Parts: sequence; structure tokens; C-alpha cells
Amino acid sequence: MRKRFRSIQFKLSVGFVLIILVIMTITVFLHVRSTEAIRESIYTRMLNNVSYFQRSLDRELEHISQMQIDFFQDRNLPFLTGTESLLNDYERREAFLQVQERLRAVTGTSSLVEDGTLYFPKTGYVITESRIGIMTSAQREEMTNYLQVGNSDLHYINHHFFMARTGEVRTGFSTNPGQLLVIRFSTEEMQRQLEAFSEGNGGGAFLYSKSNEVLIAGDATDLGKEIYQALKKDETGRELSTQRIRVGGKNYLALAQMTETGALIVQYTPEDEVTAWIRQSWMLALLFLAVMIAFAAAFIFYVQRVVNRPLRTLYDAFGQVEQGRLTEHIHHEREDEFSYIYDRFNETEDHLSWLIDEVYVQKNLVQKAQMKQLQAQINPHFLYNSFFILSRRIHRQDMEGAEALANHLGNYFKYLSRDQSDDISLAEEAAHAQSYAAIQGTRFASRLEVHFQPLPEHWRNFRVPRLILQPLLENAFKYGLEDKAEDGKLRVSFREEGRNLRILVEDNGEKPVDLTAIRDSLEENDPQVISGMANIHRRLRIYFHGRSGLQITKSELGGLAVVILLPGEEEE
Repeated sequence: MRKRFRSIQFKLSVGFVLIILVIMTITVFLHVRSTEAIRESIYTRMLNNVSYFQRSLDRELEHISQMQIDFFQDRNLPFLTGTESLLNDYERREAFLQVQERLRAVTGTSSLVEDGTLYFPKTGYVITESRIGIMTSAQREEMTNYLQVGNSDLHYINHHFFMARTGEVRTGFSTNPGQLLVIRFSTEEMQRQLEAFSEGNGGGAFLYSKSNEVLIAGDATDLGKEIYQALKKDETGRELSTQRIRVGGKNYLALAQMTETGALIVQYTPEDEVTAWIRQSWMLALLFLAVMIAFAAAFIFYVQRVVNRPLRTLYDAFGQVEQGRLTEHIHHEREDEFSYIYDRFNETEDHLSWLIDEVYVQKNLVQKAQMKQLQAQINPHFLYNSFFILSRRIHRQDMEGAEALANHLGNYFKYLSRDQSDDISLAEEAAHAQSYAAIQGTRFASRLEVHFQPLPEHWRNFRVPRLILQPLLENAFKYGLEDKAEDGKLRVSFREEGRNLRILVEDNGEKPVDLTAIRDSLEENDPQVISGMANIHRRLRIYFHGRSGLQITKSELGGLAVVILLPGEEEE
């Protein structure tokens, strides 16, 4: 055994020395190649940064240009363009306000947009985000300057890039267009985005518009201008994509790329700042290798005797746990750290067995009991009004309406009175909610419109907890639409998002709601106060193990929107 032990030690020592020699050889080779490799990696990172910025800038400019085109499709603009209008004062004011809202929508689409202005050259009116009125002399002068440029191209005047469009083909100011829409871009925002390329090492980035001869840099120095003047060009006069330049006694790595609008984006970084660590690492590597050789033999012996064998025992024990055997305990002869670890391992095995037998099983039972308790809280309270309506229809000899209402009531009672499992298909739940909506729609037919979108076919058999949709409709009727004397709207829609399904219950109620307070109420854990939407939220989270629940937002209809998020079967 002793001879075999020494043989292993010799092999480990020889192997360790060989590894060190290989590491030293590779280190020398890599040191020669590392500078160029790092330079290429920097170019790649810079290319990714510049390409992302370019694509983002081109997409935003294209999107804004398209929104300018769409802006002139507004049906109010023709009535505001000419000096003679068929609108009275009130209609003209409303038209101006609607156009102003449309202008705000255009200027709010991008952080690059600073403001927008709509000029009416023929009538002398001007609309900004905050003002509607007659043009001042300064605004008329600005309009004259804007009219000298072409439609939708990116131009630069008065320290701002802008895009101007008239909605018609023109050759100059003499054509006197009916409208002129000017979108100005924030120079400060462009500078802020370019500052992200600096990385705190003396580098940076700038945007140069050749057509306007304007340079916007991410810093306040003139380094960007010097970098641009030092850029090398090919035989066509186009800047090289990647290059090394020297400015102010320092070497820089620069990357240049052209946007679709003809602007040049350049990122640069000091080469010395990047490669300095390689020179330092060379000395550290030599020192490290010397120390490793000096302590190689002692370290190998120590690791083999004191660490490797106890770890192997622990490794085998974990394999037993992985296979589900939690009764195999391990022991260590010496009183050291491994003895403590072995004892903790044995105690962990015992504790895991107890958790599986006691805690996990009990938790599942509690969750099932809690779901039963939460479902029992739901108690419909609107049915007696429906029977009065049924009676009145029979009295009026409206047999078809009475029959339809009776069928809906029958389906409603049948769903609530059936003794079935805690979960059902989504089709059954939707049908029950639709019957409820039809009953309520009959009760408030003179002042309420209900729209129930069809359920997607492949979601019909998806299993959900009972009574998660109808209480949301009841909540909308009671709190959102109760005071609507007319034009009430309730909409239930189903939207697929990837593997998930979003069920939206929306109304156009006018009561002010505190979204934050409603969201906080959903997270109440006290069983004594859980009701309504919190009830549904808790049951969904229990049923889908935290991957489902309710979301509260503002509806497109103007009232409250409650969203049920259901995880898809594949994900589940």
C-alpha cells in the first residue's frame, strides 16, 4: 500500500509539473496573440454597440416619418387649412384640439423627439403641444426656413435636427402648402445616448451628419472632431469601417458606420487603456507559476490525503441521495472539518425525510382545503331581479325573450348547483359567464351593451378553477356600470400571447378608481378579508402554483380592465 501510494504521488507530481510547463508555453504564445485578439474583440463589441444604435435610430426616424405621413390623413385638417371654413366656432375649436392631441401622440412616440409644430401657412395658425394660436413673427420666420428643405429628410437648423413634411409634393416655399408638420429632435437626448459608449476609459462616440456638417458628441470636449478629422478613407472617400488612428499622442481604435439617413456614427476607445493589463499580467503570471512549482509536491500530497479521499466519500453519499436513498449515513475518522460536514450531511438526510413526510404533504392538503374555502365565499345575489324581468316578459307575451332568459337562468343555476370537481374546462366557465352577461344585458338593455368575444377553439378544454370569470363581470356591473344611465359598455375578450392566454374584462365606467389600492388588496393574506377579485386571485395562484393571477389596468374603454393570465399547457 505504501509503494502504491508513493507511485501515485510521483505521477501526480510529474503530471502537475507537466501541466505547469504546458501552461507556461501556452501563456507565452497567448501573450503574443492576445493583443490582436483583444483588439478584434473590442471592434466586435463596438460594432454591436454602433449597429444597435444605428438600427434603433433608423427605426425611430422611419417610424416618425411614417407617423408624419399618417398624420395628414386626419379628417379635421382639410377644414382647418383654408381661409374659409364650413365649421362654426365650436366645431373649429374641437377640430383644433383633436389635431393637437394627434400631434402629442406623434411627439410622444420616441425619447429622441423634443417637440412638434404644425403650421397653417394660409390661415396663419400654429399648433404646438401646449399652444394653439396665430403665428408670431419668429414662428413665421422659422416656418419659412423649414419650407426650404425637402419632405421627411433629416435636416439641421438652430442646433436641432428636424424632419419636415407638408403632406403634398412641393418644390419650394412658393407653393404655399396648406399645412407643414415639423418634428424636432433633442440634441441633448442624442448626446446622452452617445455618452453610454464612453465606458469611462477616455473613449466615446459621436454622430456626424455630412449633409448638414454637424457633429454631435457624447462628451463636451473637441476630441470627437479631432477623431473625425483623423479618420482614414478608401478610394471612394468613404470612411473605413475599422481602423487605428493617432490623435493627441495617443492611439485609438475607431469604428465607423453609416446610417440610412446618411449620418456617420463613430465609436472610439484608447488602445493603451485596453492593452495595459496584458503587460501587467505577464509579470504576475511568471510570479504565480514560480510559486506553484515551489509548492507543487507538498500541495499534491496534502490534497490527496486530506481532501480528495474524504470528498470522494461525500461524492458517493450524494449519489445515494440522488437515487432517493436517505438512510445511508457516512462517518469520518478524524475530528476535523470533514467530520462536521459528514454530521451535517447525515442530519440533512434525516431532515429531508421529515420534510417530505410531514411538511410537503401537509402543505398540499392545506392548499386544497384553502381552495375549497375560497370557492365557498362566492354567492350570487342578483337572481331575484332576473325573475322579475322574466315575469314581466311573460306578462307582455314576449315568449321568445322569456324563453331565452329562462334558458340563461337555467344554465346559470345548473352550473352553480352541480356537484363536480374544483376545476372545469375553460369552455364551461366561459359559457357560464356568458349566460350571466346575457342575463345582466337583459336587465339593463336600455343602457348597457355587452360584447362577449368567442373563446379560441384550442383553449376550450383547458382546465381552470371554477367561478373565476363570472365574479369579475359581476364586479364590473356593480361598481363600474351601476351609475351609467346610458351608453354603458362591457367587453370580454381573449388574447393569445405565445403559449399564454389573457382574458380581459373591461368596462367604460366613469367612477374614479385607485389602481394601486386594488392591486394591494389582491395580495391580502388574511382569510377573514379575502373576497371578490382577491378571492379569484388567490385561487388562481394556488391552482397554477404562482404562475397565474389577476392584473389590474386602465381599460381602453375608459374604465377598469381586469386581466386573467393563464399559462399555456406546454409551459405547464
